[in-house]
Amino acid sequence: MADAAGELAKLSQFYYGIMYVATVPSGADAFAISTDTRNWLATHKFPLGFVLTLPPGEDALGAKIDELHEAGWKSVKTGIGRSKVFVETFLRRRLEAVMVPEPSKGDAPRKAKVAKDWKDIRKKL
Repeated sequence: MADAAGELAKLSQFYYGIMYVATVPSGADAFAISTDTRNWLATHKFPLGFVLTLPPGEDALGAKIDELHEAGWKSVKTGIGRSKVFVETFLRRRLEAVMVPEPSKGDAPRKAKVAKDWKDIRKKL
């Protein structure tokens, strides 16, 4: 999406840590997916951040968030994503979630913040 790299760079300058989530298909090499993701992010000038690879499935992200919180990563508080499942995973844990781009009417979870585009993200945080 246009402006995503620039807006994430601005967020990273204001004390936000960036974590990218990549799904690893069954049987695929997680290390290769992580490397490909890092290369893609660098090519498209995204800011540095932690690349988190997860197995497919709706529960993988939620389990990882719970694991990170149990390990002391209390700063994982907000998620920015485009899918309803991603946003709902954060909301179920009483964390903030921003959905971008704005979905069609009625498709956003009730407590999710919605940004029409990446330029609108910082206003929602």
